[in-house]
Amino acid sequence: MRETYVRLIIATCLAAVAASTAITAQSKSACNRACLTGFADTYLKALAGNTPNAVPLAANAKITFNGRAVKLADAFWDSADRIVYRFDIVNDRLGDVATEAVVQNSDSSKTMYMVRLKVADGKITEVETIKANKGEADRLWDPDNLKEVSPSLQLSLRPADQDSYYGLIAAAESYWRAFQTNGTEEYHPAALLPAWYAMAPSSRRRKGSTRAASSDAICGIAVIRSSTRNAASCCRSSASG
Repeated sequence: MRETYVRLIIATCLAAVAASTAITAQSKSACNRACLTGFADTYLKALAGNTPNAVPLAANAKITFNGRAVKLADAFWDSADRIVYRFDIVNDRLGDVATEAVVQNSDSSKTMYMVRLKVADGKITEVETIKANKGEADRLWDPDNLKEVSPSLQLSLRPADQDSYYGLIAAAESYWRAFQTNGTEEYHPAALLPAWYAMAPSSRRRKGSTRAASSDAICGIAVIRSSTRNAASCCRSSASG
């Protein structure tokens, strides 16, 4: 099950990057950060209320659920009650917003949920979702530790200290390469956050190296692990309880 789940996540990453690469030369999306997070708000409210018709879908919207093409109603579930954890990554350059969430269900169980939305012309054209309940994600399952967004994901870096857009993508690629080659002769370590950086005062971290910027980006995709890696350089977070 774990391997299946990981393959789904990796497939999601690759498909999303392939789709977004084709439009990287385009100008900034007409839907800014506030606009995109508004679409995420609407989607999550509909998810918690099991009201898929409330989601403003484009006529030919592409919707996937754990790697399968489905209707939006089939990506929702009756027992979803409320969102108890939420972390958004926004890429207004490409018109994407991705959310990692923990959904509290009516029977008190929890669901780990990831969704990426693509918005164009005021409608959602793509909905990419990954859902896991207890017993379906092996060691990736840990919703009780997702209570507050990590401070590492909320640091501000001066533009001069940030890695390039493509440098951040490369850092994310290194994470997946390590994931895929772990335990083999081809193992290649990921560009993880150095121990000295994690222990440094926050004031020093804000002045940190471009290497640190890449590492923080990897932290930001540690659970969502979707096309949102393309937006790592412009992520902001929000939490709800």
